[in-house]
Formats: sequence, structure tokens, C-alpha cells
Amino acid sequence: MNSLVFPIACILLFRNSLATFDDDLQTLLDFYDPKGTKCVFNQSEITSKTIDFFPKCQKVYGLIIINSNTDFSLAQLTKVFENMTALYGGIKVENSNLTSLSFLTVFMFTKFDLYCETYGVFIENNRYLNDAQQLKSINQIAGEATKECKFRVENNPKLNMEDNSDIQNLSFLKYWRDWRPRSSKTLAFNLQNNPNMTRLGMSLKVQLQNLLYGGFIVANFENLHPDFCLTLEELIFLMANFTLSFRNLHAKICEEYDIKDAVVCRLESLKGLPNNCEMLVGNLNVGSGDEEHVSKLQESPVIKFVSNPRLRLIRLLSIKNIITRGSRDVILQDNHPDIFKTKSGKQVKCAVTEWIGMSDDTYPVDLNFIGGDCDGFFLENNKYLNDTSIINNLSTTNYEDFNDCDFEIINNPPLDFWDACNYNSLQNLINLTTYGNLYDCGCQGDQIANFSFEKLQSCQTYYKGVRLHNFTESTNLTYFNKIWKIRGFLDIQNTNLQNLSFLENFKYLRVYADGEVVFNLQNNPNMTRLALPVFEDLENFNLYGSVTFNFENLHPEFCITANELETFHDFDVRFINLQAKLCDIFDEGDVICHFESMSKLPNNCRYIIGNVVIDSGDENDVTKLAALRFLYGTLIIRNTQLVDLSFFKRLYFIAVLDESQPIVQILFNKNLTNPKIGDGFFHNIFTRSFDQRDAIIQDNHPNIFSNNNGTCNLFGIIPNERIMYRRSLNYTGGDCGQRVEIKFCTANLEFFAILVWFCGLGFIQDI
Repeated sequence: MNSLVFPIACILLFRNSLATFDDDLQTLLDFYDPKGTKCVFNQSEITSKTIDFFPKCQKVYGLIIINSNTDFSLAQLTKVFENMTALYGGIKVENSNLTSLSFLTVFMFTKFDLYCETYGVFIENNRYLNDAQQLKSINQIAGEATKECKFRVENNPKLNMEDNSDIQNLSFLKYWRDWRPRSSKTLAFNLQNNPNMTRLGMSLKVQLQNLLYGGFIVANFENLHPDFCLTLEELIFLMANFTLSFRNLHAKICEEYDIKDAVVCRLESLKGLPNNCEMLVGNLNVGSGDEEHVSKLQESPVIKFVSNPRLRLIRLLSIKNIITRGSRDVILQDNHPDIFKTKSGKQVKCAVTEWIGMSDDTYPVDLNFIGGDCDGFFLENNKYLNDTSIINNLSTTNYEDFNDCDFEIINNPPLDFWDACNYNSLQNLINLTTYGNLYDCGCQGDQIANFSFEKLQSCQTYYKGVRLHNFTESTNLTYFNKIWKIRGFLDIQNTNLQNLSFLENFKYLRVYADGEVVFNLQNNPNMTRLALPVFEDLENFNLYGSVTFNFENLHPEFCITANELETFHDFDVRFINLQAKLCDIFDEGDVICHFESMSKLPNNCRYIIGNVVIDSGDENDVTKLAALRFLYGTLIIRNTQLVDLSFFKRLYFIAVLDESQPIVQILFNKNLTNPKIGDGFFHNIFTRSFDQRDAIIQDNHPNIFSNNNGTCNLFGIIPNERIMYRRSLNYTGGDCGQRVEIKFCTANLEFFAILVWFCGLGFIQDI
């Protein structure tokens, strides 16, 4: 009998391994959705029998698994992967006979990107492996919902992962220009155990962008040469551009203090300190007798008007001369928005000619205008100007954006502004005003009501958004059929329009937003459909901002298609109001399931319309929900023996456009200890109003949220505020706070547990 145990156990283990692989592969295919491509690798391991199936593509979708069955040499493996520059999936090397991962060497010479949201990298149980240096060449790219790639290197007894190098500095990275880590309090910049490293020597032209919203970068400079030092320029660069927090900073300050265009002083005492220091090196001690020297540490502006909310136009026409010891700054900030507008409506700029009233020799009263009220770039009335080179090379600091400023390029007849509009530094501008130049950048959307028909017909791109207020169908809507791109907000209010099909060429919406409403449909009582024919892309130039839509007070039958909702989901949109129904219109080829009951539900539904109810006796049918991605309805789970909701692992979108019902009800499930939905990929909930997003969790297992440290959250806690906000719910019920009294009503001969305000039979109380 015992001789049969081992073969049976092996067969079961093998089948379970294949099931796990199939499940992992299906997860990544569902996530990336590579329809129509021939670049999917669907084999469970790399061997001479499967290698012919490996696609000769640059971008490959699949799991690369190398194990004891892999019968290839390192040279042969290198040849297999030579074309691949990006892998959507993951890599696993386990129980192999490899001594090195040098087959990844090709990746060091072609930028190799690993999109690892659904899998990761696993190097485990390789008893001969002694070289894994090539792992450094993998550029890990994780999605919004995950902190970083899963990366595990374990049980490789001959592998030394310590990195003691003989590198003296980072000057070999002289062409490094772009760094995009994904870091949330995790170590992203590590110089450790490099005993010969005396200088940093990295390029000061590197542009850094943390791909994780709200995260910051942790650096570690540890166990380097005793004389390792950082220059002042390097320190300023790291702190100003990289927003670093150091775990260890084993370094000195290098003796070279010279910085271009800055006065650097060695601080020994305040008394001996020069008067013109801009940067200090040394320990600042202010003691008795230093009172008269403290002024060396500060410099006052010539004029300062700050935080005067009622202060309007200021003109200092009597000033003829200004004499200062050094700076000639004027600080204007947080005053009345019309501080530069005259009684006649003229907009006065931050300029001496406007303030002082001198139009000839302004040198005696020349001033440097700074502060929030003076942000902008104004190029006006230059009849000979034809060179845009200075504009093409403008740049901002790491903390600012051009869209925080006003740009006005007006009345410069020889100036061809084409390159500046469409390329170079101004290509992402929203608030740009151009007219009267040889070539202007589109049209001004805030002036659209004043345009002639000829002007409207010539405009394809609009800056400063488009406002269509108080239009009627009697207006010739063909005026607007040339609109192709809108830079700014789209606001349509108080019209009798039935839909937006007249925007027949509108494809692109470009915004700079941090939560503002960028697409507003409001008070249009005849509007029944959106019907934008070709709208396909929304881009927010604020990398850390969010975009909001508002569809409010439209026709009672106004409806949104499933395809439109999914497009908005892909744009990472959140709604203040979505006063709409779901249209009964779907793309050809979509498999749509209408929910009646779990027993009648087909297998493998990706789209379900209707309120999903999982009740006692449905436990064996929940596997039908394994492929579900889009749910257009509420979710009720009650009276079951379920332990977890892992069958919802591919669900990442819920839309509920009936505000009379809670989004989720999880009731009377005494064994439910892990109610997590979506396996980390759940992104969005669309509701008719953002205030109506209730989830009732009550009378389940006492430790239902133990995996979240007791926090009521069905989708997991991640360090991404935008996603957390979009999928947030108002949690209530006895398992999450105030208990809800639940009554039972009958409908269609079945019993449904619903909230008391539906039945009008109960009340809410603390129990």
C-alpha cells in the first residue's frame, strides 16, 4: 500500500502546480488584456519541448519558469531571450542546475522592463547558483495598486548577495538622465559596502519622478571610504530635486565650496561673517554679543505686500529713484485677485513701467518682482521679435509647473510660435494666451462666445478650456465640429442640447488638475446621451493630481454606456455626481450576463448586470464569479459558510447608479474571516452621488477584518490616495461601528434582507 502513496502524491502535487500556473497566467492575461497579439508565452516551463512556443517579440506576455526540467545551457538561454526588451508577467528560477543568471545579460544592453503587477521575480532553491548580478539590470515597473514588484531570492546556498565593489564613484553613469523609482518609505538609492568609494560623482542632470503618489525616497550611504564626501552642489541637488530621506549618510562635506552664481561662506563666527553670504558651511551658534550681527543672516525686500485680501491696484507714481545695498526685490503675494486691474478693466503687469509710471529710463527704479501674485511669463508688443530659442529652453524647479503660471505671448508679428506650442518646454501648457503673432497656439476657449463663424471653423485646439453656457439647438452647432483638442476644462451648462454628437472630431482632453471638475455637464434638461463620437484620451499634466467629472440635472432618462463607464475608469476619473442610468447598449462581441440567481448564472462572466446575491446554498457556485471584472449592480453576501471572497480576485470595477441601495451588504456569514475583494487590483466604484456609497457589514465572524488590523475595508490598504479615494465606501453595521437594525421584506416569493428605510418597518439604533 505504501508504494502507491508517493506516485499519487506526486500526481496531485503536479496537478496542483499546473492549476496554480494556469491561474497565475490567466490573472496576468486578464490584467494586461493582450488581445490580438502573438506575443503570449503560455507554457509552464522552459524546456526543449516548449521553447518553440516562445515568441520572438520585444514585448512578451507570460511567466518565464526555469526549473529542474530546463535542459538548456546558459548560452542557449541567452539566445532564447535575445529579442525580448519587456516582459509583462514574471520570472521564476527554482530547483535549477544553473550556476549563473548571466542569460539575463542581454537585458543590460537593451532597456529591459519587467511589468510585474501580477507576479514578480522569484529565485529560489538553486543549489549551484553563485552569480545573480544580472538582477540589477531589471527595471521593475509595478502598477498603481501595488507598492513594488514581488522580489524574492531565497535558499540559494552558494549565492552571496552582498555587494562589496571597488567602485570609486558613479561617474560611469555620466549619461544617466531619467530615474523613475516606485518608492513609499522603501530603500530606493543604496550605496553600501563600497570601501573604495570616495566621491558620489553622479550626473547632476538626472530627472527624478517617484511613480508612487504620496511616497518618498529613502537613501542609504553606508560603509563607504572613510573620506567619502559630498559637494555642496551634490547635497543641494539631492535635497532639492530628489526629496530624499536618509537611513544612513556616512559622508563628509567636500572642501570645494565654490558654486556658480552663489556666495558660499565658511561659518566660524557671526562677527567675522561677510555681509553677502548666500550659503553657509559650518555650525551656526548665536550667542551673547551676536545681536548686532544677526542681520547678516537676512535680507529685506524693498517693497512687501503680503496677505492683503482687500488690496486692489497699487501704483507708486511718485517714486523717481530706489537705492539699495543689495537685493531689489518686490514681494507681492496673497492679495486681492484684481490687484493688477485698473478701474477701466486694464490688466496691469508686475512691471516697473506699470507701477512707477516711467516709460523711458527705468534703471533708477528697476525692481525684481516676485511672489505668487507675479507668477507668469509675458511677451508682448515686440514688433521685431522672431526668435523663440529662450522660450524653447525654459524650465521649472522640481516643485513647480508651468501651469502654475500665466503665459501670454501677444502681438509679436514676426514670431513663429509653432515649435513652442507643440514641442519643447510649453507643450503641456493649459493657461496660454497667444494672438497677434506670425503663428499662434490655437484659440482661447474662454473667448469662444465672441468668435465669428470663420474663427470657430479654423480652430482645432482650444486653450483655457471650453465653456458652452446657455446654448440652444437653434445655434449652428457645426460651428464646433472642428474642435479636436481641448486644453483645460470642458463645461456645458444651461443648454437644451440632447447629446454631444456635434463635437464630432473631439478626441483629446488635456488638463492640469488636482481634484477640480474637468468635465461638467450640468442643468441640461434635454440631454439623454453623452454620444461623444471619437473621444479617446484624457491626460492630466499634474502627475500627482486627480480628475473629477460631474454629470448633474440632466434628462431623467440620461444614460451612460458600459463602454463609456469603462473608458472613464481607465482615465482614473472620480465623479461628484453621476446622475445617469446604464444604457442597454454594448459593444459587439461583449459577453454580458444578466443576474437572476447564482444557480442560473453562466460560467466565466466578465460583465454582470444586476444586483448579485450570494445566499445560503450558493457556496458551490461562487467559482462562476472567478472571471468577473465589471459589476453593474450591488453585491449582497448573506447567510453563507464562506471563509473568504477570493473568487472575486479579478473584480476591479463596480458601478451602482441606483442611490436607493447600499453598494455592498455582507451579513450573517459566521465563518467569513477574509472579505477582501479584488486581489489588490480593485480600482474604482462609480455611484450616482459620492455621498451615497454605503457598505453594511454586520453579524459575520468576530475577526472578519483581522487581516486589516481591524480596519473596515473590503479592498485592502495601499499607499495610493487616489485609488483609496475612488474605491472608498461609507462602512456601517455592527462589524464596523453603529449597528443597523435589519428587517425582512418579501419580493418575488423570495426573502431579502434589506435596510429598514426600504421597507419602512424598522429603525437604526445602537445595540
